[in-house]
This record gives sequence, C-alpha cells and structure tokens, in this order.
Amino acid sequence: MLPETPSVLVLDDQQLVIDQLSSLLKSHGYKKVYTAREPQAVKQLFQSHHIDVLVADILLADNQNGIDLVTELKEVYRFLLIFISGQHASMLEKALPVMPDAYLVKPFSDEQIITTLLTTWSNNKRKQPQEAPELSIREQEILHLICQGKTNKEIAELLSISPFTAQTHRANIREKFAVQNTKELLIKAHNLGLLG
Repeated sequence: MLPETPSVLVLDDQQLVIDQLSSLLKSHGYKKVYTAREPQAVKQLFQSHHIDVLVADILLADNQNGIDLVTELKEVYRFLLIFISGQHASMLEKALPVMPDAYLVKPFSDEQIITTLLTTWSNNKRKQPQEAPELSIREQEILHLICQGKTNKEIAELLSISPFTAQTHRANIREKFAVQNTKELLIKAHNLGLLG
C-alpha cells in the first residue's frame, strides 16, 4: 500500500472491467477511486473532484475513444495517464501524441496494473514536488472567487473593495503561484487540490 494514494478515475465501457479495477485498487488501499463508462461522465468527475490518475481504455462504445477525451482534458487539467487497450502497436502509435505516462495491453494481471500505477505515481511525485503558496485570508477569498469565474469588478463588489485592489490581489496571487494568466492559475490550483 502507498503511504499517500492518488485519486484514480477508471474509464472503460465494460462494467466488468470497471468493477474489477475498482475492487482491486480499493483492496490495495486506494481510497478515492472513481469510475465512468463514457467520456461525459469523466468530464463531470474532473469538474467535481481532484483526479490524480486517469486509467482509460482507448476504444469506447459508440465510436468514442479515450484519445480525443484526453486531448480535451489536458487543455484544462493536469493528471497522470495510463492507457489500457486490447490492441498493440497500431493503437499505441495513435496514443503517443497525448503522451500517456504508461500503456497496458489487455489482458493484464492485477500485479501489472498495481505496479504500473505505483511506479507512475512515485516517479511523478519525485519529479514534481508541489506545495501551495502561502496566501493571506483575503487572497484565499479572491482565489476562491477567481475559481468561480468572477471578474475583478464582480470580486470588488462582493468583497466591498475597489476593482483596482481586486486586480492587484489577482496579480499577487498569480505571482505567488508563478503563473502568467488566470487559465494557468486555475490549472495549478486544481493540480494542488485547492479547487475541491
């Protein structure tokens, strides 16, 4: 069992695969395991939960595929990706542009998926240690409002401050997070687990 287990989202269109992987992960101490059978459910889970690792089948029902979904998700979220597929080289070539962290070919053993997840998570933690910057209470309030999509004017009205003060706080928050714009700020705040 890992000392700190990542949150894992399993995407597969076969309920049996979902049930087996979910049960396996939970039996190995993974506390936050989410499941989905189609891309729209995955998007909703990413919006409502912090997802560290996506374990996704590439080929899904109704001519949908995990590659298109991951391409869309990576524009907004940062997460580790483990692709699973019943096909070999041809599908791997198609998956490479989205840079999966690992790729498993079905059928795989319980040991293979657990080992792959463990090494992928451990390697990532060593590469990118992240800590949330220290924010004042006011900056925390403003970050929360930024994450809700509020403008400087709306923040100013809600907190009874001037728009210039709201803009200054926003700039200070971006500086503390070492980002250039609001999109990068939202991604970084999500990756640090600050959005929920």
